[in-house]
Formats: sequence, C-alpha cells, structure tokens
Amino acid sequence: MMVKPETEGGMGIDDGSLVSYLKHSTVRSETEEINGIECIVVDLTVKAIKLSTMWLDPHRSLLPIRKVGYGKDGKIISEGVVTKIG
Repeated sequence: MMVKPETEGGMGIDDGSLVSYLKHSTVRSETEEINGIECIVVDLTVKAIKLSTMWLDPHRSLLPIRKVGYGKDGKIISEGVVTKIG
C-alpha cells in the first residue's frame, strides 16, 4: 500500500506513492487512534471532492494504518486497515 515511487503529476491514489498523496493532501489538526495506534490523519481532496482519507503512524515512518476511498457522491467505495504489524 502506497510504496511505489512518485510519478510526475501523480496524486497518490493513481500512482500508489505516499509522497504524491501527501503533496496533494491536507493534514488534520487532531490525531485519531486506530487499533491502539495514535495516527496522523490526511485527506485528499480534488476540486472540492474528498477522494480519500489515510491514517498514518508517525512512529513507523508514516506507515499507512487505514485508508478509505470515496466516490464522487461521498460514499465509501474502498477501505483497508492494517490489523497486524510484524
């Protein structure tokens, strides 16, 4: 999940790059806990449409712990959660 190299013009959700994703995302001011891990939350919004939200573990090199993808109508179309590390 999100480990591919950045591509020119990539948004993260299309090139699989965490670097691309973060360049186009907004970081929320509050953290959220996922499975006992306090995470940084980032939202990817393009042209006023939220496309994705990701929860990142700041103590594990921004390892994505949870990722939710949204359709143009705002409904969840995909979701992934890390349940075990190591």
